[in-house]
Amino acid sequence: MTPLSDKMIWQSQECTHTKPVARGDVDDPVNWRYSNSRNCARQPGLVDMVTDWM
Repeated sequence: MTPLSDKMIWQSQECTHTKPVARGDVDDPVNWRYSNSRNCARQPGLVDMVTDWM
């Protein structure tokens, strides 16, 4: 099994963050309650996430 490249990981995360926006559920990914995009935007989310690697 080949490890995922950084590019693939970022593309997957981007897709996950934008799906609720594309569906019209929210206007900004950070407003989607179940997304870690809040953590990536340095805002508190539902689950604590280590973000010092970003």
